[in-house]
Amino acid sequence: MSDWQQRIRPEIKFTSPEGNIFIALWRSNTTPQEKKVAIFNYPKINGSVIQDLGVNSTRYPMTIYFEGANNDLEAELFQAALNETGPWTVIHPVLGEKILQPLSFSPDINPTGSGNITVIITEWIEPISDIVIGSVQELAAKIQAQQDALNAQAAAQFSEITNQEATAEVLAITKESENILTQYDEFLDDLAKINADVNAQVSAVKQGINDTIIQPIINTQAVVGGFQELLELPSLVSNDIQARLSPYIDFAVSLITTPPPVPANVENKNTIATQEMTLAAVTGTLGTIAITGDFQTRSEAIQTAADINNIFTEITNYLDASQVNFSNNSIDNQYFSQSQTYSDAALLIAFISGYLLKISLDLKIEKRFVLKKDRAPIEITIKEYGDLGDNDSNFDLFIASNNLKGNDIIQLPAGREVVVYV
Repeated sequence: MSDWQQRIRPEIKFTSPEGNIFIALWRSNTTPQEKKVAIFNYPKINGSVIQDLGVNSTRYPMTIYFEGANNDLEAELFQAALNETGPWTVIHPVLGEKILQPLSFSPDINPTGSGNITVIITEWIEPISDIVIGSVQELAAKIQAQQDALNAQAAAQFSEITNQEATAEVLAITKESENILTQYDEFLDDLAKINADVNAQVSAVKQGINDTIIQPIINTQAVVGGFQELLELPSLVSNDIQARLSPYIDFAVSLITTPPPVPANVENKNTIATQEMTLAAVTGTLGTIAITGDFQTRSEAIQTAADINNIFTEITNYLDASQVNFSNNSIDNQYFSQSQTYSDAALLIAFISGYLLKISLDLKIEKRFVLKKDRAPIEITIKEYGDLGDNDSNFDLFIASNNLKGNDIIQLPAGREVVVYV
């Protein structure tokens, strides 16, 4: 693996809102943040009341250096470009790609002391992404569009990195596809069976995949399309978040908890490529689950975002570990983790997180308390929710959220913790 020195880029790259590109040298910078704090002072009371409102955007004070015979001219063009309106794309030597808004810049003019270098002292701020400020409908549309982009890239990548020159190489794709179908049956088949129409479609798609993977030369596009459709179908049977999300996470975990395939030969490169293609399809389906979910509480939406981010991180770590196994091969026989799909997958996960954060603001907050005396659930429902709800919907919610059964539906004992949503 590369060390930290190899991972640091020697230069910093700026792209202005109008597309002008500048390459400069960089030494170091800080990334200061400050808390958003509301301070309330009251007469005749010592001290202040503090309300924590989160953090402000990160600032990036950076000193950059233009070097060479035309360093002064390049610096002048850079300063002129700073008059353009809008955020810049900055490829930072350590932090990678950032979208930053310039705040200030100050050239250090010193031709006698450093005639070969022009120094410009700048300050930038990271603006709020449109992921955060977009409407729920806009974010849902972005998720759907990004799913399509990810699926297209996954299909192209699978065709590009697999090799079918030898029978063993074809067989590797066949065997891993069969293994994936076995794991699918264990974790997702029961979900598909909830809906007869979906279950029938699943059976047809499985047959299509099986027919494809037994051919002497496998049609990679047909395999990818089959698995993408197969993984999408069970997500359509319900709006219940956990009933769908948990099986998909368990399915993904079943593929990534086994050690990466060894030895690092072409056959196992096909094996890991087949796994990656399937895991990309899982990632895409997470978007469908998120935007069709029937969320009840803020904590449920936030937890879903955390679960989705966590499984994507686990998938990435597994594929990265697999890449290491191939690092000693010739360049043609190396495996590169998510070489064409990572940016699309990461952007999809960001859109999902933004969507779930946005809808969470309008959802109810969980309230838990311990009963001080015996109380009837119907009485608690009326007191906490105001009434039983249309067709007793509030009462049903209280029963479901507290997992009440039998006599508990009639009366709860003192000391029992209950949850309501306000």
